Amino acid sequence: MRLLADENIPAALVAVLRGKGHDVEDSPRGANDRDIVSLAVAQERVLLTQDKDFANVLQYPPSVTKGVILLRVHPPVLEEMVRALAGVLALPAKGFSGKLFVVDRAGVRVRE
Repeated sequence: MRLLADENIPAALVAVLRGKGHDVEDSPRGANDRDIVSLAVAQERVLLTQDKDFANVLQYPPSVTKGVILLRVHPPVLEEMVRALAGVLALPAKGFSGKLFVVDRAGVRVRE
């Protein structure tokens, strides 16, 4: 999976995802949300974030993206984040386009 990790995604999680074969790029530090979305679109990457602002589908419509994964695992324990992401990252990459995936300990919710 080609991912763009928002700056709020822990480096340890990025390392685990890379170790599992995912192509993960880091977003520029201090970039605003619009620039992050634009970068994800330009690079054709699914945005991985913990920022609830991206759940606002009016402000950030998933339809213009390759997909957004909003990770909502609290407390943000590495093993729990990896476990929560496992199911959604096993899906075919083409199934992400235009969708918002909200991932928490209970499962995955999808908004189009």
